[in-house]
Amino acid sequence: TSYVWEFGDRSTSTDTDPSHTYTSVGDYCVTLIARDALLCADTVEQCSYSVFQQELEIPNTFTPNGDGRNDVFQILGLEQFPNNHLAIYNRWGNLVYEKDKYDNTWTGNNYKSGDPLPDGAYFYFFTPGQIGQEDVAGDVVIFR
Repeated sequence: TSYVWEFGDRSTSTDTDPSHTYTSVGDYCVTLIARDALLCADTVEQCSYSVFQQELEIPNTFTPNGDGRNDVFQILGLEQFPNNHLAIYNRWGNLVYEKDKYDNTWTGNNYKSGDPLPDGAYFYFFTPGQIGQEDVAGDVVIFR
């Protein structure tokens, strides 16, 4: 006659058939406690392997010109892959930027010298760092 759902992220529901959206990436166990009219209870728990978004959105261009718009290479959905690795190469195959645990902060500068890279096409290689997720490669254009 009554239900208590615990979603593993400190949120609960007493609905019979609830819907829940997780706001953070992670592993969660969902617990259901059901009681009958005599207050006898039964509990069942189901753990998920991981909650994450299905796809990353990696831009193919950005404009690090200091105008406050599109000034960083921002990968949407990045927060679901905290152990990622990003490497950026120029057209000659030279590494110009690299970071473990990339956090959407690259402004188009060479990571060694700090100098702004010239406008043009660059090649990225993104490793999500999570089992079951494939590496992503592509190109990005810097246009200041």
